Amino acid sequence: MWYDYKDIFYEDKTFEKTVELINERRETYILHDKCKIIGDSTFHKCNIKEMDIPSSVEEIETEAFVECQNLKNVNFNEGLKKIGACAFEGCFSLGPDLRLPNSLETLEQGAFAYCCSLKYITLGNELKILPTRAFEGCRNILEISFGNIEQICAKAITDAELKKITLPITLKEIDYFSFDECKIGNITFEGTKEMFFKIIGGKEFYERYKKIMEFETPTLEKLLDNGFSMKDANNLIKNIEER
Repeated sequence: MWYDYKDIFYEDKTFEKTVELINERRETYILHDKCKIIGDSTFHKCNIKEMDIPSSVEEIETEAFVECQNLKNVNFNEGLKKIGACAFEGCFSLGPDLRLPNSLETLEQGAFAYCCSLKYITLGNELKILPTRAFEGCRNILEISFGNIEQICAKAITDAELKKITLPITLKEIDYFSFDECKIGNITFEGTKEMFFKIIGGKEFYERYKKIMEFETPTLEKLLDNGFSMKDANNLIKNIEER
């Protein structure tokens, strides 16, 4: 397994220096084409302005880019599976768009906390849990596409002014405080109220936001696309039609 840690690339614990020192003045950096992991604090407080994460990289570890205040653009390629805790925390200039790859399976706490320039966020389809503090303090977020998210933890997004939230039919658990201290214009769930009430925390969440919540009648195609069996999807549609 090849790693990238500060100015050193190494395989397992055999160190081999292959690039120049990263210092505060460097604005660009090209990752080794064998790099699979960007190590803890690799680019801590560096002056880099943009970064291309090659498809070889599978993991970005804890605080890898923390407080890179001039970092504006990060291109996440398919192949990335994990972004560690606080990996991009305090990257104030990052944005306005953030698109995470479909290959991403794990996003840890505080991964993009206080990325104040973010406005539009797209989560990948393999990400199932949006953790606590994922987008804490990202006060300028306007829209977020949740992909196939199944769980939204407490304080996953805070302090934002979200025009509209669309919760996917894949959702299985949501916390009363998932969007704590956010100003929200409208919340739509891609299913019925009865379906939402079966979600863990659904009733409590509804009581908090019922004045701005709306529901949709899912189509058969929508249900099948989101993992329902043909039998369950047909029964659900039948029950909706008989109401």
